[in-house]
Amino acid sequence: MAAVEDLTSVERAAIEVARKENRLAYVLGEIVARRAGVAWTTLGHTATDVNLYAYGPGSGRLRGHLDNTDFGKRLFEALALEPVVLPVNGQTP
Repeated sequence: MAAVEDLTSVERAAIEVARKENRLAYVLGEIVARRAGVAWTTLGHTATDVNLYAYGPGSGRLRGHLDNTDFGKRLFEALALEPVVLPVNGQTP
């Protein structure tokens, strides 16, 4: 789903191990994040607020304190896009 088609041998091996350990989502997330240049400090969630700064047309939609689910909705609105629900692990959304 992330269009990663050029897996390295190390990535392929990590995916095979993750499948057996039921950790596939975490490993795939790590691979995509590494390629995108994104680093996470934890694989869990915290209750800490995160600052977000925006400027330009539509940036007013992202002002103030937002629930994390509202951010995604407003981002889709700003980009004039409709969210698409993708199946996970062969399940129907």
